[in-house]
Amino acid sequence: MYPGLEACNDVDTAAATIEFEGGVLATFHVSRTSYKGYEATMAVTGTAGALTCGRGLSELPLVREERGCSTSRGQTDFFSRFNNAFLCEASAFVEAIATGHTTASTLEDAREATHIAVAMREALVSGTPVSLE
Repeated sequence: MYPGLEACNDVDTAAATIEFEGGVLATFHVSRTSYKGYEATMAVTGTAGALTCGRGLSELPLVREERGCSTSRGQTDFFSRFNNAFLCEASAFVEAIATGHTTASTLEDAREATHIAVAMREALVSGTPVSLE
């Protein structure tokens, strides 16, 4: 446990499995202070197929230590991992403001993501599965 997060009663590494309608399972993993940088992966598995995000990246972090010197390359922190995602989000937001069009994500999407996050937190605290219904 990363001490700064423990003091806030939070975790730095966690996993959750969620069952959605129709029996689709999604497994989330996050590690804010992982040796690989900010690690975030997701796998969604259904009867007809699967979707995986955040694995098999071409720029995995590498830290090399030799004779008292340390060098690093690749995605070494949160910003190097998610820089393009932040840029795309900001660009879409600015375009929506400038044109008056909506973004691909809706307020309902944000509500559902928050609902899932709250349920995951409740499961963490209680130690038991939580229903989203």
